[in-house]
Amino acid sequence: MALSRLFNQERVPVFTGISLCTSAAVETFIVWLATALPGSGTNGIGGVVAGGFLVVAGAVINVVAGTIANWRHEYWGGRIAACGTAAWFVTIAVLLFR
Repeated sequence: MALSRLFNQERVPVFTGISLCTSAAVETFIVWLATALPGSGTNGIGGVVAGGFLVVAGAVINVVAGTIANWRHEYWGGRIAACGTAAWFVTIAVLLFR
Protein backbone atom coordinates (compact mmCIF):
# COMPACT_ATOMS: atom_id res chain seq x y z
CA MET A 1 0.00 0.00 0.00
CA ALA A 2 2.82 2.41 0.80
CA LEU A 3 4.48 1.82 -2.56
CA SER A 4 1.23 2.42 -4.41
CA ARG A 5 0.91 5.79 -2.67
CA LEU A 6 4.49 6.58 -3.62
CA PHE A 7 4.18 5.64 -7.30
CA ASN A 8 0.63 6.90 -7.90
CA GLN A 9 1.02 10.54 -6.92
CA GLU A 10 -0.74 13.29 -8.80
CA ARG A 11 2.49 15.25 -9.23
CA VAL A 12 5.98 14.02 -9.92
CA PRO A 13 7.90 14.19 -6.58
CA VAL A 14 10.62 16.50 -7.89
CA PHE A 15 11.66 18.01 -4.57
CA THR A 16 11.70 14.65 -2.84
CA GLY A 17 14.12 13.49 -5.54
CA ILE A 18 16.26 16.60 -5.06
CA SER A 19 16.52 15.99 -1.32
CA LEU A 20 17.21 12.30 -1.85
CA CYS A 21 20.03 13.01 -4.34
CA THR A 22 21.47 15.70 -2.06
CA SER A 23 21.41 13.34 0.91
CA ALA A 24 23.12 10.57 -1.05
CA ALA A 25 25.80 12.90 -2.43
CA VAL A 26 26.70 14.40 0.94
CA GLU A 27 26.69 10.98 2.65
CA THR A 28 28.98 9.61 -0.06
CA PHE A 29 31.37 12.55 0.36
CA ILE A 30 31.46 12.11 4.15
CA VAL A 31 32.30 8.41 3.87
CA TRP A 32 34.86 9.08 1.13
CA LEU A 33 36.46 11.82 3.20
CA ALA A 34 36.74 9.54 6.21
CA THR A 35 38.45 6.81 4.20
CA ALA A 36 40.59 8.95 1.87
CA LEU A 37 42.19 11.29 4.38
CA PRO A 38 43.93 9.88 7.42
CA GLY A 39 42.93 12.96 9.44
CA SER A 40 46.38 14.30 10.16
CA GLY A 41 48.15 17.39 8.96
CA THR A 42 46.94 20.03 6.57
CA ASN A 43 44.93 17.59 4.47
CA GLY A 44 42.87 16.63 7.49
CA ILE A 45 42.10 20.24 8.34
CA GLY A 46 41.12 21.03 4.75
CA GLY A 47 38.94 17.94 4.61
CA VAL A 48 37.12 18.89 7.79
CA VAL A 49 36.50 22.42 6.48
CA ALA A 50 35.28 21.15 3.10
CA GLY A 51 33.10 18.51 4.76
CA GLY A 52 31.63 21.03 7.17
CA PHE A 53 30.83 23.44 4.36
CA LEU A 54 29.22 20.64 2.35
CA VAL A 55 27.11 19.50 5.30
CA VAL A 56 25.86 23.05 5.93
CA ALA A 57 25.11 23.64 2.23
CA GLY A 58 23.41 20.25 1.94
CA ALA A 59 21.35 20.93 5.04
CA VAL A 60 20.13 24.22 3.58
CA ILE A 61 19.22 22.48 0.31
CA ASN A 62 17.43 19.68 2.18
CA VAL A 63 15.49 22.10 4.38
CA VAL A 64 14.29 24.10 1.38
CA ALA A 65 13.52 21.02 -0.74
CA GLY A 66 11.81 19.24 2.16
CA THR A 67 9.68 22.27 2.95
CA ILE A 68 8.58 22.65 -0.65
CA ALA A 69 7.92 18.89 -0.92
CA ASN A 70 5.80 19.03 2.21
CA TRP A 71 3.95 22.07 0.87
CA ARG A 72 3.26 20.24 -2.42
CA HIS A 73 1.98 17.20 -0.47
CA GLU A 74 4.59 14.88 -1.92
CA TYR A 75 4.49 11.52 -0.18
CA TRP A 76 7.18 11.42 2.55
CA GLY A 77 8.80 14.53 1.04
CA GLY A 78 9.84 16.30 4.21
CA ARG A 79 10.60 13.08 6.05
CA ILE A 80 13.06 11.90 3.42
CA ALA A 81 14.93 15.20 3.65
CA ALA A 82 15.00 15.02 7.46
CA CYS A 83 16.14 11.38 7.48
CA GLY A 84 18.93 12.18 5.03
CA THR A 85 20.20 15.01 7.20
CA ALA A 86 19.97 12.85 10.32
CA ALA A 87 21.98 10.14 8.58
CA TRP A 88 24.83 12.62 8.01
CA PHE A 89 25.00 13.54 11.68
CA VAL A 90 24.86 9.90 12.76
CA THR A 91 27.69 9.05 10.35
CA ILE A 92 29.77 12.00 11.57
CA ALA A 93 29.16 11.02 15.21
CA VAL A 94 30.21 7.41 14.53
CA LEU A 95 33.35 8.58 12.74
CA LEU A 96 34.29 11.00 15.52
CA PHE A 97 33.69 8.66 18.44
CA ARG A 98 34.95 5.36 17.09
